[in-house]
Amino acid sequence: MLGTALLVGLEQPQLRRAHRLSRQLAVEIYNTDDTILDGQTLDISESGARILVDGNPNLPDVIELTLIGDFGRRVSLSGRVMRRTSAADNQTLLAVDFPALTADQYDALVLVLYSDVEEWYTQQRQAVDRPLHSFQFLATGLTRVFRETKPAGAAPVRKQIRAAVQMYWEGEYYPGVATAIGSRSLRIELDNCPPELTALRRTTVPVGILLSQDVSDPNPAQLLAQVESVETRRMLLVNAPSKQRMATATASVPMELSFPQTLDERQGDQIRQLLKKLV
Repeated sequence: MLGTALLVGLEQPQLRRAHRLSRQLAVEIYNTDDTILDGQTLDISESGARILVDGNPNLPDVIELTLIGDFGRRVSLSGRVMRRTSAADNQTLLAVDFPALTADQYDALVLVLYSDVEEWYTQQRQAVDRPLHSFQFLATGLTRVFRETKPAGAAPVRKQIRAAVQMYWEGEYYPGVATAIGSRSLRIELDNCPPELTALRRTTVPVGILLSQDVSDPNPAQLLAQVESVETRRMLLVNAPSKQRMATATASVPMELSFPQTLDERQGDQIRQLLKKLV
């Protein structure tokens, strides 16, 4: 008992905001193409969940989903996909955070988690007690006490797209293609741009972005974005004269942009609409 008390005093801190319950709830994820993606939670709490879905869906980092209890009680909320990893049997595991629940959503979620539970109303249990496994867990507690625990890092999750984009900088428009978009970032590739665009790596002034599914769209979305990185790709002029043989020409300019948080009130709705309609 004294050893157990010492282990409790040395217990590692809880990294999550709320304790996860091992509950398998049905999940409906509303995809951007107006389809519903079915999934199931592996564990869940008031602050987030791990959700298993079939295939490798092309989802943005912010999703709308509905959790369904054992007796049909439902709660609809928004989630932010923090990580996605491949699982067995052609499945994908999504680590989803619930960042901003309203009071009504929180109350409905609590009812789904702690009230709408079939196991509490039956003598049948899906999880069978395993005494040897529990004893092993207690016996190895000392090794876990001194193990430094670190939270899993968030990996950028963005929807893969193919859309027309134009970047406006210093009075010139540079056309290209947008290849990935999230609620906070955008990846574009500009075609045949001059080398001086590498100066954008050091600029702190936002650039203008015109973004639409097709270049013929007369009303593209107008956004402001901050340049985070510029990666120049260069081609050697193999067929050039000898004096120019070492010269290079920029083939394309992949760029990582971020949407300033201070402009969310102005362009946040536009970005959410783009997440839904761009493919």
